[in-house]
Amino acid sequence: MVDIGSSILADEPGTAHLNLNPHHPSTHGLIRLRLTVQNQHIVSANTDIGYMHRGVEKLLESRDFRQGLALANRHDWLGAFSGELGYALALESMLGLDVPPRASWLRTLVAELTRVISHLYFLEYFPHGLSPADIDTPVTSVNSSILLRDQAQQLLETLTGGRVHPMYVQVGGLRHDTPAGWTEQVSHFTTAARKEAPIIAPYLLNPTFAELMRGVGVITHDMAVAHGASGAVGRASGIDVDLRRDAPYAAYEDLRPILRVPTGEAGDVVTRLSIIRNQLDVALDLIDRCVDQLDGLDGPINVPLPKTLRAPEGVHYGWSETPLGIGGYLIVSQGERTPWRVKLRTPSFAHVDLLAHCLVGEHIKNLGPIVGSLFIITGDADR
Repeated sequence: MVDIGSSILADEPGTAHLNLNPHHPSTHGLIRLRLTVQNQHIVSANTDIGYMHRGVEKLLESRDFRQGLALANRHDWLGAFSGELGYALALESMLGLDVPPRASWLRTLVAELTRVISHLYFLEYFPHGLSPADIDTPVTSVNSSILLRDQAQQLLETLTGGRVHPMYVQVGGLRHDTPAGWTEQVSHFTTAARKEAPIIAPYLLNPTFAELMRGVGVITHDMAVAHGASGAVGRASGIDVDLRRDAPYAAYEDLRPILRVPTGEAGDVVTRLSIIRNQLDVALDLIDRCVDQLDGLDGPINVPLPKTLRAPEGVHYGWSETPLGIGGYLIVSQGERTPWRVKLRTPSFAHVDLLAHCLVGEHIKNLGPIVGSLFIITGDADR
């Protein structure tokens, strides 16, 4: 048995603990793998989750619709804003609300800034899962990624007041407008990020890395479809789906001309990492276009709502493209202040089960890189 995460179960005979670096995004919970290994190769794998189950769906059913936004951002702690946004979009569709244009463009900007934070985290982390003898990653490149991610995090904190849980979205818009000079700071950030781009994840250009990781942890197209893979994991296996392009929300309809969707066919570690690296460049382009629009766009940032918000009776399913993949929100209303039923569809829940398939046949030394390339966050899987 292999325990992944900072929280580990009591030591048991035959249990190993996989060290994925103290800052790996899964380390706030626990994933347990039950592996059968012969001659250093994995012949079977089963995934156990549920050790930190938070019951967020039942908590959402005991909060009114607006209070629920504070819970919708807590399962993916690298993409918290995206959780708020997806839940709000589902509610606004139920209520028939049109969000003001300035709020739509600002929502899109913050969603892409959140995507940058999430992608930089995984790209920065990944070299720690490899032996220094396998690949040489310059310290300057890791430090550059850390610095850029921190700058993006500071921009988010300046705007929302929250570093991890922004709680910035409200039904019908956003809590408040940007502080003076904030969009200029964003432009400075994107300029700096492009300048540092050549040394972000340089291992992807390293022939040694390509030789080691090509063909490792393969997820076939059929396997990805069967497990509902999405985001970079699904696109690396040939699933050409991105809700920002295919079912646009917020301001993405206007951004379609510059919204590139990188895909691949190999479905291996190298392809998955290369896709989020390419998505980072796309996010920076989208952020710049949002800044250009916001600088010439005035107007309200939200829609006035009654003190008591009741959604009409019915069943509604909304979705959005989070940094990790498709986030879905099933809401059932009986016309009360609180939802009768809430069900979340989170990408890590779909992806964590892929470990039981893509690990089989692999050398045990590739366990860490494969886990790291699926971009799993425990709270997102174990909500």
